[in-house]
Amino acid sequence: MFPPTAPKPGERLCDFDEIEDGGTWSKVWGEERQVFPLMITRRKDHLHAYVNVCPHQFLPLDGYSGEFINPDDDHIMCIHHAAIFDVVTGACAGGPCRDRALLVVNIEIRNGAVMMGPWPDPPPPPPAPRPGPRGAR
Repeated sequence: MFPPTAPKPGERLCDFDEIEDGGTWSKVWGEERQVFPLMITRRKDHLHAYVNVCPHQFLPLDGYSGEFINPDDDHIMCIHHAAIFDVVTGACAGGPCRDRALLVVNIEIRNGAVMMGPWPDPPPPPPAPRPGPRGAR
């Protein structure tokens, strides 16, 4: 489901204190076409992690610059086309990505370190096709 370059569950990502209150931390694992870009936002004592990819055109929200646009304490904006996302839910709050959301990444905090959490279960396979009526081609 995720590229092999993505951090494994339990892998240390950063220290909690590396992320300033109101700020966003990011890192890219891998290179070229096999990358996993991660971003973590901090609001007070709460962290919210997402794959750093805008669902509008699948570009990194910060253009891989590490500089995120936070128009206010509750939102983060894509540098490319001004799509705006809620930092707590990842839901699109405005711009060209309506009805879409950032992909949530599970993280855990252990002894002041931010660790990769478990990956979500993959979606179930689609149902098997039902047989057509007898004699149908």
